[in-house]
Amino acid sequence: MTSTRTQGTAFWRQHVDACAQSGLSLTAYARQHSLATSTFIRWQRKLAAPSVVPLQLLAPAEPGVADGIVVLHGGCRAAAHLRLPAWLAQLLRALP
Repeated sequence: MTSTRTQGTAFWRQHVDACAQSGLSLTAYARQHSLATSTFIRWQRKLAAPSVVPLQLLAPAEPGVADGIVVLHGGCRAAAHLRLPAWLAQLLRALP
């Protein structure tokens, strides 16, 4: 087995993606690439887990409403019109 202690996220993301495209079972792919199956599974789960993404709230134009923008990996943006608690709307209006 290849020592994977120093391998990081990019290494495992490449293998997880390649395994998905290979048509091989996870076990067969790991064996073919001399990777520990248990480590492969752990990284597969870690990479599939949802990431925390930043949410940018713009100052509300009207009381209690704000536009929110979520910036995803790769720069994709999702905008939403949000109803806010009064205290949060007041805080956003007070920010410079």
